[in-house]
Amino acid sequence: MKRDAKRHGGRSVGLVMVAGLITFVGCKGEPAADPGVPGVEAQARGVEPGQEEAVGAATSGDVVERKHYYSPHYLTLTGGDFVFRTVTFQDVGMKQPEPGPMPPEVFETIAHSLAEKFTEHEKLSFSSQVDVDRALEDPNNHLFCESEHLYVALWRGYSPDRWGYSLWSGCGEEHQFAWEEVLDPVGVDKDVIGSVEYLTESIAESVSKASESKCFLADC
Repeated sequence: MKRDAKRHGGRSVGLVMVAGLITFVGCKGEPAADPGVPGVEAQARGVEPGQEEAVGAATSGDVVERKHYYSPHYLTLTGGDFVFRTVTFQDVGMKQPEPGPMPPEVFETIAHSLAEKFTEHEKLSFSSQVDVDRALEDPNNHLFCESEHLYVALWRGYSPDRWGYSLWSGCGEEHQFAWEEVLDPVGVDKDVIGSVEYLTESIAESVSKASESKCFLADC
C-alpha cells in the first residue's frame, strides 16, 4: 500500500506536533539533522561527543563521510488513541565501522519485527502493519517533518556488538524522547531475525513508557 499524496504533502508544510505537545512551522531537515544528538555514531563507537572523526575507507587512505540511508519499509499504526500513525526508519550507522548501507533485508526484518512487537505489547492499544514506499529512500522526501509521525534512527555499535536507536517526535533536539543501546548476543550476520528481536523489543518498550507518561519530548 502506497502512502497517499496527502501524507507526502505534509513535508512541504512543516510540522504540527500532535496531541497538543508543541507546534512548529517549516521544520526543515531530518530530525535534528543527525538523529541521536549528540553524535550517535561517536557514542556507538564509545567516543565522547566532540571527538568523533569521519569513518572512511581505511584501505585507500581516503576519509569518506558517512551517509545516512532511509528505509522504504514503514509502519502504519491503527486503533487506540496513540499520537503516531506512521513510523519510518533511518540508518545513521548500521554498518559501522564500515561505510555504506546494510543489506535491504535488514530494514525489512526490523520493520516486520517492530510491527509484531507493537501489536503484541500488552500496554499498547494499537495494531501495526508494514507497508513499502520506494520513494522514502530518496533523502529529498525527508526535508520536512510530518505530524503524527514517529522517526526511528538506527545504528550499530561494536566491542561488544549492540544495536542503538533514538526515537523522535519531530525535528528538533527537544523532540528526542528515547536513546538506547541494546546488546546483541546473536549477531546480525549470523541470524538477522534473532538479532533484531533485541532491538525491536526495546523500541516497543520505550514507546510504551513514553505513551504511559504521555511524554514524547526530551523533557516534560
